[in-house]
Amino acid sequence: MRPWADSLRFAFQPVVNLATGGVVALEVLARPETGDVLAEALRDPELDGRLAVSALRAAARTETLLPLHVNVFARTLADLGGLSALGEAVRQAGRLPWEVTLDVVPPYAHVPRPALLEAVSAVRELGFRIGADGVGDGDMPLRLLVDLAPDLVKLDSSLLSRPAAVRAMRTLCEQSGALLAVEGVETER
Repeated sequence: MRPWADSLRFAFQPVVNLATGGVVALEVLARPETGDVLAEALRDPELDGRLAVSALRAAARTETLLPLHVNVFARTLADLGGLSALGEAVRQAGRLPWEVTLDVVPPYAHVPRPALLEAVSAVRELGFRIGADGVGDGDMPLRLLVDLAPDLVKLDSSLLSRPAAVRAMRTLCEQSGALLAVEGVETER
């Protein structure tokens, strides 16, 4: 048994369309109760891949029909071997790859750009969608963002107080065909 498996739970964060107020997807987030499995996953693409598979399995148990977002570190995606079991996990969950967006999360420094772009192309060919996570508060160069051509750009909420930056990103997304989302926007009801 994996030592982290017993102390790991998953949270389901709704992705909301602000125009309609409807929930359009669920982001499946690993929440370790003890230890720091996420820091370990940053160093170990195989572990990060197993966490992504576990996230999909947790979502399957909820029987949601909504599309899913699963986080993977950029290094894991560049390694790609860490995601070898992901396609099978999607099938076992009764899903199709296009129903799953792989949210590529930082850090991007020291990740070989050619390997990352090749991996993005490979998972796209399998049908997965690509999200660029943490844009605006991470280390993603603008050139890499353009080269990734993500289906979704997740802008860090810290930029909401900088309207010029939001407008610039909105224009970039409109020109590239990507959707723009702001992460971390919350309301209490």
